[in-house]
Amino acid sequence: PKGEIVLDMASRVGIEYCEIDPTEKYLKPAGFGGALMPHHEYIELGRRPWRYRPAGSAVCLPDDLMGYPRLCAHRGWKTVCPENSMPAFGAAVAIGAEEIEFDLWQAGDGSIVSIHDSRLERVSDGEGFIWDYTLEELSRFDFEEYNVTVYGWAFMDKELRENPLLDRHVDDGSRVNLVCAYADLDGEVDSDICPISLSDLKRFGADYYALGSRHEAGRFTTAGGSKYCYCGSLECTGFDEPGLGGVNLISVTYSDGELSIENKKMSFGHVRFETESLDITAVNSGNEVISRISRLISDKKYDNETALRVELVGNIDPRFAVPANIESDAFGLYYFNMVDKTLPLYGVEKFKRDMSVKGQIFRSFYPILTGENEEERLVAAKAFRIALAALENREFQ
Repeated sequence: PKGEIVLDMASRVGIEYCEIDPTEKYLKPAGFGGALMPHHEYIELGRRPWRYRPAGSAVCLPDDLMGYPRLCAHRGWKTVCPENSMPAFGAAVAIGAEEIEFDLWQAGDGSIVSIHDSRLERVSDGEGFIWDYTLEELSRFDFEEYNVTVYGWAFMDKELRENPLLDRHVDDGSRVNLVCAYADLDGEVDSDICPISLSDLKRFGADYYALGSRHEAGRFTTAGGSKYCYCGSLECTGFDEPGLGGVNLISVTYSDGELSIENKKMSFGHVRFETESLDITAVNSGNEVISRISRLISDKKYDNETALRVELVGNIDPRFAVPANIESDAFGLYYFNMVDKTLPLYGVEKFKRDMSVKGQIFRSFYPILTGENEEERLVAAKAFRIALAALENREFQ
């Protein structure tokens, strides 16, 4: 806040921490002879965003919700990814950049491409101006000194339903052929994020496919004479991406006619997202639930760099409700989330024989509680617990 540099990462890659007092405000003169004013107000006063870019709700949040100063990624996070590329933009979003700056040029066929210069020399082995090439011509380049051809494609809209590899083959199989592209490998047939299949990879005939669209760093896999892998993400973003954020570093070596492709996994992430299933069958106290969760965390050695989701499963007494305040107890973790998937099926023989309304309600829910559909089971479990609490004049939490 005082304008002092307290930490300088220089050109290093990684995560560092420093402590600041966010209540302090750096003051500076508001122009020559002006009164002192908070630095952030001075910056905001001096900005003229409407002069250099369109703004509005269709582009970004309104200014009253996104005040200045903002973190702007120049050409994306270009120190870890190629500038003006989707990986660079994705990396910028992953580290929390509020803005991304990039330039657009029109190719010879009218397509729009993201590149800083009007010429190709600085960022590729191509020569000439952007408008001298069509998009298809820009989608591959030959690196003659390395005997390498690199193919790729870009999204020109929010969706790409066509398969860019359909009925295509590499132009020269004697070269080292690489594909760098955003694609949904073996996803849904009607996927809108570029559906391709393993058979497409084998037929096209590239030596290595560097794929994007999935954040987890995938397995280094062989498909026929080719290898492929998803590049990964610097930081995982949720429980659907378990593990620690990281990327795959691919080394391609071509010497004396022999091709070697090796993979090295590199971790960059700070928070590891994990999901555990915990069986609490027959448990009837909140303290016991807490004790079992604590034991699980200790056994797995999860710590303050772990975001943990615990799914409680098993059969418990219909009258026992897992205390809601357990979720607020972080157990010394970075983040803790609990999902109750238990079923009210422990000690229910009396309900099967009960001739009162309670028994009738239980017997009507029982086929669903023991069915195959998990979502229906959980809805039925909640409905039965609510009904039982109402009949017994108990509060349901």
